Amino acid sequence: MEAQFENLLQYWKSLLSPADSISLASSQVQTTLYSDGSRYKLDDYTKTGFPAGGPMLAESETMEGHPLDAWGLNADGLPCYTRAVHAYNQLVWEGYYQYSENQVAYIEYCINTGLPSKVQRLTFEGDKKISAEWLSLNGRGSMENLTGYTPDEMVEELRNDAHTLIVNITRYDYDQEGKISQASHFYISPGGGQFTAHSVYNYDQHHQLDNIRQFFENGSRLTYSKLSAEETPETIVARMAEVLAGAILRALKSATITEPLALLELGYRYVDSYIPLLTCIPAADFERSLKNGESTFPPEYDAFLQVDELPFEQLYSKLETLMEEMDDYELGRTMIRLAARHLTANKLEEMIPVTEDFCAYAVDWSIEGHDNENLKEILLECGVSETVVNKWEDAGLLG
Repeated sequence: MEAQFENLLQYWKSLLSPADSISLASSQVQTTLYSDGSRYKLDDYTKTGFPAGGPMLAESETMEGHPLDAWGLNADGLPCYTRAVHAYNQLVWEGYYQYSENQVAYIEYCINTGLPSKVQRLTFEGDKKISAEWLSLNGRGSMENLTGYTPDEMVEELRNDAHTLIVNITRYDYDQEGKISQASHFYISPGGGQFTAHSVYNYDQHHQLDNIRQFFENGSRLTYSKLSAEETPETIVARMAEVLAGAILRALKSATITEPLALLELGYRYVDSYIPLLTCIPAADFERSLKNGESTFPPEYDAFLQVDELPFEQLYSKLETLMEEMDDYELGRTMIRLAARHLTANKLEEMIPVTEDFCAYAVDWSIEGHDNENLKEILLECGVSETVVNKWEDAGLLG
């Protein structure tokens, strides 16, 4: 599948001039609809239809202070053009769909950087989906500065950058009844590197997909679990945050921690994994930084504590299912910051000695926390009081 990845990279390179393709796609629009969030995910496409996957509006308006995404439909009622604007920093993304007999593709650009931020292709044999190829840039293409690079240099830069590419290439196998029975995967994730896996699809007595278990070199995990009618994004996020906080407490209790903690970092990888690696910052180290006016964010990393995922793997797989189906990975960020908030508020339930201003915080340093305002926002959401945050900022601890 590495050859398929190389082919996908070359395909990305061929898309580096967006203007003509976007202009052509927008000229095909017959009807424009709007949504609060992503719609028309390529995963939902079949030869018999392409559902939006969520509510659509006929009029453009703002929703809770941010503009709606626009979806242009062609004469066949299929999406052909998209546009989204980030309300806060005015980043703009435009994309288009391409259809052929055996393949459908979606290509999205970050207009501010001019880079293809998302490239997706589905390939069919008859009505059966036989492969899916996803390539996207971390930060949705807004963080890369490749001005002055040749196309070949851009590809090499992406290939050698451990924190930019997000790749998922999947091939599907079918059983005698025409249902997907298993799949083979090739992945690249920011900070996680390159790896392969295979999945087994399990069905209930009604022949409906019940769960998908993925097998890696050193274990397995659920990647999909069917949700019940009563489960909502809000209930899943709240339950998962409580369960994760409890699992973190168990991990800390089983570790040998001999001195009070000032900080507990929950390091996660946005989109890729919300099961954190834990970093303990002892009070003595924190006080030394405070005395010297040195930043303690991010801390020095000597060792990590890991959290046992097995006791909550079904609940976590439901969260992953929601995030993928809704194309909303902010759910994971909300969940892990809420878990940190629980730990900050209960001060580790006095299982481990902590300082008076102790806090747990969740962060992915590859895409956030790089300036004081964003770091303060993270700390506040994780339950640190504004008084303490301001005190740390005045002392130079935030950088």
